[in-house]
Amino acid sequence: MVFSEINVMLLGWECLFCLVAAVSMMEGRYSEKKGWLIRMQLTAALLLACDAIACYYDGRPGTATHWVLVVANLANFLLMNSVLLLFHRYLCCLLLKEGERQRLGLVKAVELVCLGAMALVVVSQFTGWYYRIDETNHYVRGPMYLLSLALPFAGLVMDGVLLLQYRERVSRRMFRVMTAFFLLPLAAAVVQMFSHGLSLIDLSVGAAMLLIYLIVNREQQAELRQAQEERAVVAQRLEIAQTLNRCVEKLSSGEDISTAIRDLLWIIKEYFQADRAYIFENDPVRRVTVNTYESVEPGVEPQIENLQEVPMEVLSMWMNQFRRGKKYFIANIEQEKETPHYKIIKDQDIQRLLTVPLLEQGQVIGFLGVDNPQRHFEDETLLSSLQFFVTNSLRQKKEQEYLQQLSFTDQLTGLYNRNRYNRTLQLWQEDCQNQVGILYIDLNGLKQVNDTRGHAAGDKLIRDTAGVMEQIFPGQAYRIGGDEFVVICQGTPEPEFRAQAAQLIEQTGRQGISLSMGLLWNPQCPDLPAALKEAD
Repeated sequence: MVFSEINVMLLGWECLFCLVAAVSMMEGRYSEKKGWLIRMQLTAALLLACDAIACYYDGRPGTATHWVLVVANLANFLLMNSVLLLFHRYLCCLLLKEGERQRLGLVKAVELVCLGAMALVVVSQFTGWYYRIDETNHYVRGPMYLLSLALPFAGLVMDGVLLLQYRERVSRRMFRVMTAFFLLPLAAAVVQMFSHGLSLIDLSVGAAMLLIYLIVNREQQAELRQAQEERAVVAQRLEIAQTLNRCVEKLSSGEDISTAIRDLLWIIKEYFQADRAYIFENDPVRRVTVNTYESVEPGVEPQIENLQEVPMEVLSMWMNQFRRGKKYFIANIEQEKETPHYKIIKDQDIQRLLTVPLLEQGQVIGFLGVDNPQRHFEDETLLSSLQFFVTNSLRQKKEQEYLQQLSFTDQLTGLYNRNRYNRTLQLWQEDCQNQVGILYIDLNGLKQVNDTRGHAAGDKLIRDTAGVMEQIFPGQAYRIGGDEFVVICQGTPEPEFRAQAAQLIEQTGRQGISLSMGLLWNPQCPDLPAALKEAD
C-alpha cells in the first residue's frame, strides 16, 4: 500500500511538472520543434495522470472502478506509444531537414512501429494479450506483455541509431539528454519486467521529459543570449558604419581640408565619448612627433600647444606597436608607471587612451587617437577604418600646401611673389594691423648687368639681394617685379624697423649691391595699398 501511495504521488508530481513545462513553452515565438515539444509534454502529462488513476484505483471494488481501470490502462498503453511517436517527430525535426525526413526509410520504420504498437494495444483490449483487469479489479499482465515492451524498445533503438548517425547536428548537451531519453525508459523496462511495485517506465518518461525541458530551456536561453550579442554586434557595426560614412562624407565634402579634419575629429570624439581626439604627424628628420590637429570636449583644456615637439624616444613603445600595424591602448595609466611616456600622459590628466597608426607605404607617418574614451574604447575598428582616409587627407593637405607654396613663391629668389603680395593686400582689408613698416625697393643696375655680363649674372644679383632681405626680414619680403621688392613688416616698433632697413642698406652695400628704397612706418595702417603707394 505504501508503494502504491508513493507511486501515485510521484506520478502526480511529474504530471504537474509536464503541464507547467508545456504552458511555459507556449510563450514566445512558435517553431516546429517547440510545437512537437509542447505536444510531447502534454501527452506525457496525460500519460502520467492515467497511470496515477490506474494505480490509485487498482484493487478497489465496484463496477464503476472496473471501467475506470479499463479506460485508464488502455489510455496508458496508447499514450506511452504516442509519447514515443512524438519524441520521434521531435528528434527528426531536430536532426533532419524536410527532404531528409521524407526520404529516410528509418524515419518511416519508426512511425510504422509506433502505429503498429498502438493498434496491438487496441486489439489486446479485447484479447487480453497485454493485460486484463480481473474480478477483484487488479491489473494482471497478459501472456504477450513483453511484446508491449519490445515494440517501443525497437522504436527507441532505431531512433538511437538516427541520433548517432546525425549527432554532429546537435550540441553535446542535447546529445546527452537525448541519450538519456533512450536509456532511462529502457533501463526501467528491464526492471519492470520483474517488478510491479512502481510505474518505473512512466516515471522514467517523466524524468526524461524533465531533462529535455531543462536542457531545451537552457539552450534557448543560450540562443537568446547569442542573438542579443549578435544584435549588439550588428548594432555596433551599424553605428561604426554610420559614423564612418559621416567621417568620409566630411573628408570628401570639398571644403577646406583642415576644417574637414577638425570636423572629423569632433565626430570621432563624440563616437568614443572622449575628452579629446587628435592627430600627430611624425617628423623623421628631427625625430619628433607633432600634434597637428585636435578636437576637445567643452571644459577640457586643449593640449595641442604643449605637444608640438614630442621626442619619438618618449613614444618608442607606441612606435614599435605602430610599425607592426597594431594599436596602442592604455586601459589604466597607473599600469604604465615604468614607461618613458608615463609623465607626459599623466600631466595631461589622461587615464585611458586608444591610438592607431597612420601608415603610408608601410611607414608610420603619425597616429590617430582619443583620450579618456568612455565607450568603444577596446574596439579600434572605427579608427583603423579611418586610417586610409585620414592619411590620404593629410597627403592632400601637404600637396595643397606645396602647390600653394609654389604659387606664392618666387622661383628665382624663394621670396614671396606677386600672387602672395596680392593675397596679403586682400587679407589686409579683412584684418588690418598696427605698427606697420613698409619698404619699397628697386635694385639698381640690373639691366646693365644683364646687358654686359649676361642674365646668369643678373639672376645672381637678384638672388644675393633677396638673400639679404630674407636674412633681415624673414617671411616678410616680396619680389613683385624684375627688380622691384616690397617688405611689409607688422608689429615692429619704428626704431627697430628703421635699424633693420639701415642694416639692409649696409649689408647689400658691402656686397656691391645698390638699392633705391622708400621707407614708411605707421602706428596704424587701415589702408595698406595707399601706404605702399606712398612708399613707392
